[in-house]
Amino acid sequence: MKPHPLNFQYFPTETYAQATRRIEELQSRDSEDIPSVSQTIFMTQGGRTDWVVVWFHGYTSSPFQFKQLGEICHQLGANVLIPRVPYHGQLDPYTNETRHLTARKMRQCVNEAIDIATGLGEKISIGGLSMGGVMTIWAAQFRTEVDVAVPISPALGFEIIPGTLTPLAAELFRFLPNLDRWWDKNNPTADPTRPHTHARISTRALANILWLGLHARRQACKKPPAARQIRMVLNENDHVVNNQYILSMMDLWKNKSKSVHTYSFNDTHSLPHDIVDPTNPKQNIELVYPVLINQIQGIP
Repeated sequence: MKPHPLNFQYFPTETYAQATRRIEELQSRDSEDIPSVSQTIFMTQGGRTDWVVVWFHGYTSSPFQFKQLGEICHQLGANVLIPRVPYHGQLDPYTNETRHLTARKMRQCVNEAIDIATGLGEKISIGGLSMGGVMTIWAAQFRTEVDVAVPISPALGFEIIPGTLTPLAAELFRFLPNLDRWWDKNNPTADPTRPHTHARISTRALANILWLGLHARRQACKKPPAARQIRMVLNENDHVVNNQYILSMMDLWKNKSKSVHTYSFNDTHSLPHDIVDPTNPKQNIELVYPVLINQIQGIP
């Protein structure tokens, strides 16, 4: 039988020393074309801790997106890891490198981070936004080491695509010729105040993000999630992702687990899709961050 393209092996670390050596390997991948603002972030307490937090950044962003949130977790006593997802964080804001992103590469990034986290401490919490939310969902479904998983507006589906057509769209756009598009078609330029972000998106990369989510969704139809607790965070004002499609994934989990919860920011807050990055001009971190900190700690 031909192996599934997302088959995987785990190599969890057992000691803090093993974990930090793996982190050095991650950081060594941040070559000269990755500016310091966009590199993998590790915030350590100097040894193993009771609590470890891993954050996964969103598509065309970088670890900087979660830096401030990670600092709060670190102040609360956690070892914090924010890995750079492959093909992200390049110095050139107009890069089209993310066209090379695959579901397998994202899965590898997730597994490496969790394998590292097992050596950093005891209780492992993970979270991520959009693409990072899908990576969090995948880990929540498959990795038993995860205590708390917090997907934030995960890109399981997009608002412009009906949920019933999402599987077809994922399959088609993974194999059709790639198209590069501007995030903001009305302002086709990079934002110099946000050098940790890219200005363009790839249709093939977006399809691979959907495909990774579909893999987790299909498994959720058969088995309960591996994570001990899942705390989904949604934004009713989000016009990028398909919230109803996300909620249907939650229903699959809720049918098999009692430790699945949802928190939604009301649309009256007028929050953007990216509710994490403090440099987003439409952001409201005074509202958002306390909620996310409670969720990542597993606090209702």
